[in-house]
Amino acid sequence: MKRQLFATMLLVCTMTVQAQVKFGTKVGLNLTSFWGDNKVAGGIKPGFQAGLMMEWKFNNHWGVSPEVVYSMQGAKNSERTYNLDYINIPVMLKYYTSPHFSIDLGPQIGFNVRSKVKYAGSEHSRKAVAGDVAIGLGGTYLITDDLFAQARFTLGMSDCYHGDHNNSKNYSLQLSVGYAF
Repeated sequence: MKRQLFATMLLVCTMTVQAQVKFGTKVGLNLTSFWGDNKVAGGIKPGFQAGLMMEWKFNNHWGVSPEVVYSMQGAKNSERTYNLDYINIPVMLKYYTSPHFSIDLGPQIGFNVRSKVKYAGSEHSRKAVAGDVAIGLGGTYLITDDLFAQARFTLGMSDCYHGDHNNSKNYSLQLSVGYAF
């Protein structure tokens, strides 16, 4: 029993020593719209995103990266622009296919902090659903040990609005660069 406990403690300590933890910032472009059975969907709405990230790399192939990101999302058609801003918290599982590239997959929860609809030259408040649940898939390329570029597609699973806009869900293509230290 003592040997098993000692071996387990040694393994945990070894994994902790080998694990690499980095913190950083990222900034980028969002290209967003809605999907689902709706009359809202239209063209792509460009937006901005910026946030903080952490990466915990367990070994040469696996890591996890939680983030906190301010994200301008929504949709745009010929009549209206839907502006939905969120604080998103993605938690991405990372699989490194090489020392410089990872495939990232994971859930994301978002908290709506602003909801406006612009039409006929004026902006109006519109009650949006307070939260958003999405799944993200993308990749990260390490340009240097500290500088990285990311591309990620997120697909929302929850409705954006109550009432007549039911079944309008977010989707976005996110292109970003960041610095980790």
